[in-house]
Amino acid sequence: MQISKQFIDPDIESDIRRALFQVLAEIKKPSDVDTFLKGLLTDAEMVALSKRLAIAYSLKQGKSYDDIRKHLKVSSATIASVQDKLHHTEGLDIAIKKLEQDAWADNLAKKIMTVFDKKTP
Repeated sequence: MQISKQFIDPDIESDIRRALFQVLAEIKKPSDVDTFLKGLLTDAEMVALSKRLAIAYSLKQGKSYDDIRKHLKVSSATIASVQDKLHHTEGLDIAIKKLEQDAWADNLAKKIMTVFDKKTP
């Protein structure tokens, strides 16, 4: 991902960031998020963001650098960069908590369905 070296007015930058955040906050359906991000990001940017989230989640789950490197095909430097973000910002924690909640809910739903399946004549 290449970023322009030309600076823009800080007020304009703040306004366009706020607009991006507002759009992201208001998109509710995963399919709409997918469509939006595919229209905004290159394939490489989408893969990079997805891998960074997967790295953060894996680190929080206690996975080793070696496991993460092997399964996600990323460098140790990328893992270290994500780990640094985990320790110094709250941003990734918000996403990880959401992923953990979704995983917990999925597991609970499977357990409930197992109970019902056992009781079905």
